[in-house]
Amino acid sequence: MTTIEIVEAELQKSSQQSEQDYFSFHQKRYLRFNSFIREYYGLEKSEISVLDIGSHYLHNSIILKSLGFQVDGMDVSNFWNLDFVKQRAGKYGIKPIIEDNLSQLQGFQNVENKYDLIVFSEILEHITFNPIHFWKTIYQILKPGGRIYISTPNAFALPSMIRNLKNILLRLYVEYSG
Repeated sequence: MTTIEIVEAELQKSSQQSEQDYFSFHQKRYLRFNSFIREYYGLEKSEISVLDIGSHYLHNSIILKSLGFQVDGMDVSNFWNLDFVKQRAGKYGIKPIIEDNLSQLQGFQNVENKYDLIVFSEILEHITFNPIHFWKTIYQILKPGGRIYISTPNAFALPSMIRNLKNILLRLYVEYSG
């Protein structure tokens, strides 16, 4: 079973339509992420530690765990308080890190050189604060020679434009029909 199929199997157990829609919309991104991981890391991955920032539904975290990485998933309490996210983390051995204030990263104040890889998937656009302290902390917890993987949504890609237009039209319809 491929890593993407493992995530899809988890989705089949989920009754969360929003999660299934999210995965479907971003499936190509997950395939690119999977390719990146396979290209840059060898066969022995059990000693490689990863911080998945913005891990919400744990899709990337499951891919990483399925490939043998040690994974900490960091997100806001709103996501970590979801029962199915807690159950997944337990099932796959993903350590939850709750951080409601990205600008401070309080849980990492005394942590240094811990992670070989830090993953940012679809969250960079949410950093709407002065990021100096944030990036200093990221580099503090990243091991020398470690990597940072960043993916962001492309608002100008046709699927994104169609999705955004659909959301705008639905909001207008709800506002004016109610």
